[in-house]
Parts: sequence; structure tokens; C-alpha cells
Amino acid sequence: MPELYPRSLTVSAGITGSSESAPSSSNDTSSLLADLNHEQAILQLPITAFLTLLMSFGVTGNACVIYVYRTRFRKTSGSYFIMILAILDLLNSGLCIPWEIYVLSNSYLQDHPVLCRVARFVATFVYISAGLILVCVAFSRLVVLYFKIVKPLHCYSSGQAQSLTVVVAAIALCLVWPQLALSGTRTVETRIPGLYGHDCSISDQMQRSIYPILFHGCLYGVFTLCFALLTGFYMRIVWVVWRRGGNRLGEQVAHRDYTPRSSASNASDRSFGSSQNVSVASRSQAGHHHRTSVLARVGRTTRMLGLVTFVFLLGYVPFLTVHVIYLLGMGFQRPMDYSQQLLYQLCLRSYFLSSAANPLIYSILNVRFRKESMVALKSVILRLPKWIRRRIKGEHEVT
Repeated sequence: MPELYPRSLTVSAGITGSSESAPSSSNDTSSLLADLNHEQAILQLPITAFLTLLMSFGVTGNACVIYVYRTRFRKTSGSYFIMILAILDLLNSGLCIPWEIYVLSNSYLQDHPVLCRVARFVATFVYISAGLILVCVAFSRLVVLYFKIVKPLHCYSSGQAQSLTVVVAAIALCLVWPQLALSGTRTVETRIPGLYGHDCSISDQMQRSIYPILFHGCLYGVFTLCFALLTGFYMRIVWVVWRRGGNRLGEQVAHRDYTPRSSASNASDRSFGSSQNVSVASRSQAGHHHRTSVLARVGRTTRMLGLVTFVFLLGYVPFLTVHVIYLLGMGFQRPMDYSQQLLYQLCLRSYFLSSAANPLIYSILNVRFRKESMVALKSVILRLPKWIRRRIKGEHEVT
């Protein structure tokens, strides 16, 4: 899991030069620190603009996902998990990304320990919960796919999905609560000797203790476990589909389930006559087509959620890469030039991509969601003029 308080790194060549000396008074200190903070904010404008774009797409897209799946779709385990993921992505886009924008805009003026603790706690809780929910999604897809093919009368219900969500939230709270004690204000150096600022990270009191190491080790252990479980579950899903007919997810299944029904209808033909044979055969064929459509829908949902999981894991690749490079001393060491700092800060926030990408995935792979989203968008656009007309009409009637 990410270290959700990236280091504030200074650029080797600043905008205002590097000839300043330590200030002599508190007023000079505040003024100079504000100038350095403004300088850093300008340097990191490209990342701020990128995060603002992700925030806009994430908030609007995930709000649409929640509305459509809440009001237009049948309550199944798949639709329920999609709605929970959209809620987490909405929290990520509406709370976590704005906080990161604030952090980038105030590299040296973040002396708000309580707000820092709450922000880091929420961000870590969202990502731990999302990872665990995706494990539950993979497990539920395996169960649904297995029982729909092998035992068609069984199904993974939305009630079971709700129970798993409660368990996931409890586990995430148990894992994340140390963030409230570890996070806080940290003193950071500036490029001017003797001048120090503050940012939101592990607090100064906890910097040299073993607890941050244990906490981050636990988070990385959870991430590794989730990655292993996701890989195992989806490999099992592919194996089940291949063994049961070799069809791709989302296509029609083999006709082996239909053969016993045909033989049963032939037996009824010999026993009860051709009219009853036609009735049984028609019901058999209707049941077969219904099962085929259900399996196709299950396969499409599984494929879509599998892609969501892949994008979620892919978002961590740049983050993990720069961390490994930094820990091995192969790069991203102080001082950095401007391009290195931008790349470093961008990679540290690469995991935000999934929150904005998920609504796009739903739109591309789910035709019904795309149509229902257009209907909802049209109703929102048309509602404002009707409201204005009603207000104007009411005012005229009063006068």
C-alpha cells in the first residue's frame, strides 16, 4: 500500500536563486517561507493540474455510477460490489485528491496536525478497503461462475456481499487506526540553511521510533497478500471457464446442459404424446436460453470487474518502481532537478488513476450502463430549465 505522505523535495535550482541566507526575525521567516512555498506550488503546477483533472472525472463519473447502479440495476452481488467500489472511488476523488492538491500547494505551510491525521487516516482506509473489496469481488465472481455453471440453482446473493463489506470495513479499521497516532506535523528543510517548514507526514515525535516501520510493513504485507489472492482467484476463474467448455467470458456456454433436457422431452413424447412433448421442449429451450443469457451476463460482469482489478494494481506499478529505486539508492535522491522531482511526485500519486478510470471501464464494457447514464444525464440537463420555468410561472401567477 502507498506511503500516503510523499516527501517534500526541493529543486536544486529555484526560481528565485539560492543566495538567500537565514532570516533574522520571525517576520522575515514567515515572509521568506511563504515565498518558498509559493515557489514550490508554481513548480508543481503540472501535477496539480493533472490531479484536478482526475478529481473532476472521478467525482462526476463515480457519482453517476452510484446513481445508475442504485436505481436502475437489479440488486445482485456484482452490482452491489460495483456500487461499493464507486463509493470508495468517490471518497478518493472528492476527499483524498483535494488533500493532495492542498499538500502540493503548501509544501512548507502544513502545520495542521489534526487535519493531517484525519486526511491520512481516510486515505489509507479507502485504499485498504478497496484492495480488500477487490479480493471479495474476485472470490464472489469465482463462486458465482462456478455455481452458475456447475450448480445452476445456487447463487452468490447480494446479502452475502453486504456481509462481506461489513467485515472488510472492520478489518480496514483495525489495520488503519495507527495512522491517527503516527501522522502529524513534520519539520522539513528548505533550500535556505536554517529555515524550516512543516508538512503532513509521520510526526516529529514518531520519526525515530519503530512503529512507523511496523505499520508500513503491515500495509505492504496486506498489499502483497491481496495481490496473491487476486492472482489466484482469477487464475481459478480462467481455469473453471476453460474446463467447462473453453468459452471466453461473456460468450454462450456449451450445450451440454441442454442435452439431458432434450432426452427428457423425447421420453415424454413416447409417454404422453406429441402435444406434451412440444410443451416440455419449449419450456426446456426457454430455460436453456435463460441460463445462457444469465451466464453471458455473469461472464461480462466478471470480465469488467477483472479489468477494474487490473487497473487498480497497475496504478501501483509507478509508485512501487520509484520507491524501489529510491530505497536502493539508484535514483531520486536529493538534490533533484526539476524533471526528476516532477516524475517522482507524479509516480507517488499514480494510484489515483484507478478512481477516474473505473467509470470509463463501466461505460465501455457495459452497454446498459452507458445507455442508463445517458438517460440520467439528459434528465439532469432537462430538469434545470423546467425548474426555472416553474419558478417564473409561479411568480407571474402571484403578480
